[in-house]
Amino acid sequence: MGSFIALLLGAAIITACGTLLQTGITAHVKPVRYADSPVVVSGDPYVRISYQEGGETQSSESALPERSRVESALTARIAARPGVAAAVPDLSFPVQAKKKTGGALPVLTGRNFSAAGLTAPGSSALAKGHAPRAGEVVLEEAAAHAAHLAPGDRVSLAAPGGSGNYVISGLASARADGPSVWFADGMAERLSGHPGTVDAIAVKPRDGITTSALAGQVRQAVDGRAEVATGDARGAVEEPALAAGRTVLTGLGGSFGGIAAMTAIFVVIGTIALAIGQRAREFAMLRAVGATPGRSAAPSPPRR
Repeated sequence: MGSFIALLLGAAIITACGTLLQTGITAHVKPVRYADSPVVVSGDPYVRISYQEGGETQSSESALPERSRVESALTARIAARPGVAAAVPDLSFPVQAKKKTGGALPVLTGRNFSAAGLTAPGSSALAKGHAPRAGEVVLEEAAAHAAHLAPGDRVSLAAPGGSGNYVISGLASARADGPSVWFADGMAERLSGHPGTVDAIAVKPRDGITTSALAGQVRQAVDGRAEVATGDARGAVEEPALAAGRTVLTGLGGSFGGIAAMTAIFVVIGTIALAIGQRAREFAMLRAVGATPGRSAAPSPPRR
């Protein structure tokens, strides 16, 4: 009974840890923002270190705590490829209203206006007004209405790269991105706090170009300076925290699963050894009283 209970509990723990391990290995998210961009270029989400140990070269990798960005100069190189219809740089950074106007503006996500069509391809990015120029912004329509703002009003915004007063040049229809504010491309790159780099580059193909052919051309353009993602891998570009989450789940599942397996083995071995020891003493007692394999005890004397 003790062996059975040890095996049952050990199997349950190992199954749970195996589920964590399998989740860490296969975890992925479906692309939403880049759903209509078959190829996405981004930075490597892992830092890799090589070192010498015992005369051999060892390597290890760890997920970066924040998004790994890619050089904005790669956009032009990618766009020059014959199979590329458009290469759109994508930026995102936190933006907060410095002063409350008629209503409260929520915490916004700052973006470059050229990427406004990524989540609504084939339709106009603007519901009212015109594209932002220097000193202008486009607000997400629902956020603007909640704060009682309209095109022509001024709003004071603070971003990682600086703060200032901006004229609302237009309103954008609601997107899956949530409350956002769009700047002119050059200004967005400066305000992001990391000029010269972008979060990702969304690549769209020309007619008749397959995803695999497009990805091959893009890999030639980036020449190993960035990662090229297709399929569900694009979701990991949208959610950079996925890389760290996969590392944690894999580590937890593997380490605790191994410990649980070794513990279960030792416990089962211990209970079986105890049962064998007890059984050996029982056999010794039976032999001492003259029992044979076919009888449990010595035969009783015949009756007269």
